[in-house]
Amino acid sequence: MAASLHTKVWELDQLRNLIKRDPGGYLTEFRLQYSHYEATRDIFMMQPSKNSKEFGDLIMFIAQVSHCYPKECTEFRKELMQMLDKHATVLDAMLRRSLVQALILIRNRGLVEAREILPLFFKLFRCQDKLLRKQIFQHIVADLQRSNAKHRDDKLNRKIQNFLYSIVNEDNEISAKKSLCVLTQMYHKRIWSDANTVNVVANAVFHKSSRITVAALKFFMGHDDVDSDVDSDEEEEASMELATREDIYKAFKKGTKASKRKKQLKLKRAQMAMKKLQKTHQDKGKTYSFTAIQLLHDPQGFGERLFSKLNKTNERWETKLLMMNVISRVIGVHQLLILNYYSFLQKYLQPHQKEVTQVLSALIQATHNLVPDDVLAPVTRQVCNYFINDKSRPEAMVVGLKTVREMCVRQPLIMSPDLLQDLAQYKKFKEKGVSMAARSLIGLFRILSPGMLHKKDRGKGSDMDAGVEAYGEFKAASGVEGIELLRNAPSDSEDSDSDMDSMDGDSGDEGEGLGAGGDSAPASDEEGNENEEEDLSEGEGGSVAKRAKVDSSSSDGPVEGMSLRQLKKLAKSKGAENGEANEDDWDHGILQQEDFERLKELKQKALAKKIMEKFGLSKNSVAFEYSLEEAEKLLDSRQRQVISDRKMAADDLEYTKQYRKTKEERLKSVLAGREGREGYTSAASRRKSKSGGLSNREKRKKKFMPLAARVSQAKSRVKNRRGKGRKRNK
Repeated sequence: MAASLHTKVWELDQLRNLIKRDPGGYLTEFRLQYSHYEATRDIFMMQPSKNSKEFGDLIMFIAQVSHCYPKECTEFRKELMQMLDKHATVLDAMLRRSLVQALILIRNRGLVEAREILPLFFKLFRCQDKLLRKQIFQHIVADLQRSNAKHRDDKLNRKIQNFLYSIVNEDNEISAKKSLCVLTQMYHKRIWSDANTVNVVANAVFHKSSRITVAALKFFMGHDDVDSDVDSDEEEEASMELATREDIYKAFKKGTKASKRKKQLKLKRAQMAMKKLQKTHQDKGKTYSFTAIQLLHDPQGFGERLFSKLNKTNERWETKLLMMNVISRVIGVHQLLILNYYSFLQKYLQPHQKEVTQVLSALIQATHNLVPDDVLAPVTRQVCNYFINDKSRPEAMVVGLKTVREMCVRQPLIMSPDLLQDLAQYKKFKEKGVSMAARSLIGLFRILSPGMLHKKDRGKGSDMDAGVEAYGEFKAASGVEGIELLRNAPSDSEDSDSDMDSMDGDSGDEGEGLGAGGDSAPASDEEGNENEEEDLSEGEGGSVAKRAKVDSSSSDGPVEGMSLRQLKKLAKSKGAENGEANEDDWDHGILQQEDFERLKELKQKALAKKIMEKFGLSKNSVAFEYSLEEAEKLLDSRQRQVISDRKMAADDLEYTKQYRKTKEERLKSVLAGREGREGYTSAASRRKSKSGGLSNREKRKKKFMPLAARVSQAKSRVKNRRGKGRKRNK
């Protein structure tokens, strides 16, 4: 079919293209090249450390056409794997990468299973070749993601995970670090999101290498950038889009080698800066998840081991901060008791300490309602003594007040009445930030325990019955809280009593008038009853109305002549007769989502009504809607059992003072605000610059008229002018 190639020297690339078009026609030529590969392989195995470009080209050629001849290439992939397994450390770097690339091509063709080739790739992480490690890492992540795309391959995942668990605990830092990176990437991509993966990463926290420890700690902190050497292709494309074509062209095409190298480095620095800026903007509204910390098998043991390592370590301050934050999050999420940890943090609670807000945020996250108040009392006292005093700077005072407030949100028992009244005096401090922080502390205890405040700080209508729960006090729920509100359903019927009274009065007057008129009264009654029945079925809302429906057929008396209020009273009496059955229905039934929404609304209204009564305001006043909003905030603030799970950012504790702007800055902001708006011009100039047609006055001037009409128009104009002149002379 094709001419014989024995007498001609064919280029490998040309032969590869021909084989892909017609594999059967070039089988003889392929066998010739394969025999040439075998001979070159035998010579190469005598001296594996020698570089051979010809041997690498033959390997890539056979790998690219191996899918056309699967039977002839069955031994080829096994030979490549044996070569890498035995001589990986002594092979030339270029040849070693060629062998790995050939195996990746064969794997992408589906000629070899992942469970056979991936363990070899993990062993190659030990090689001192950064480009090779990056190439293998990207392939492993992509291959595992592709294998689990349609359905989970549990057999492959189990084998690779077991192999990874053994590598992470090895003393070889490079292979353990890369294996840890694979685990974290699989977790972030939600491919391996089980508890075993998280606990293997938790064991990596106690590795001998500090780099692996930092990577594992960042994983629990919620950071995605565990390995700085690995960048995704999407991030690289996004960073390249930030530079213009002209900049890229100048960096790679114009100038000498030295100048191009400088421009390329400058371009790379600019891209990294923009990428970092984009990441900070994305992280501002980001909510961090603690699912990894929640999957720990033994959180108490993990926290104690990490705290003992923190006590003995001589690592950098940044690594110590990471350990503090991880310990605090584990304590806050699982509500652990590591009492020595608070005294350890106490020595770093000073205003001159480096990154003291990070330490304070760790202290806040480690506080929960199960920590004894006598353990936290010395820490709180030190924060007040060192940060909140008249000799401290306003920035330090704001940080101290915010820290005390956040700790009181999580454990209110640490605050005594004397200390609270002393801190409340800063509400009139000359610095606005300090006064606002003190007022926020006062507002918190107006909700938690108003009796601890001074009388003038309690506010009008404060609930003096509210108080802080004792240590360890727990109220077990015997049912759904507030179910009696839903059972009685007072909101719709009682809220509209005043409206119904006026409606009944109006309808009664109209009925008397129509009755005197004759035959129109029965018709109006029928229409009124229909409307009332519709209001009864639709106005009650939710499942409460369905349970309170009135069955007209089963009523004792005539229902047609009753008003809406009488119908509701009848329904209430029917419900009272069957009270036991209704209570059993609510206690043993299943509530729907609309019932819970209705229950939340009833709680807000009941709390708002209580607040309005204390202020002496009526329910129909304008402040009722505002009271509903305040009641919703109050209900949310009372649920303090989930507050310890929240992340406390160090930036939220800082205070940045806004100084008065100069005249140039104010003018600059004014001009910036005018951009995109119309200019400040007179109406006459806007009329001249209008883009529409002619006005009626302009059309009248240009209108063609007969001579007599124009003469009369001129005479009338002169006459009008003379009349105006006479009026002025008078």
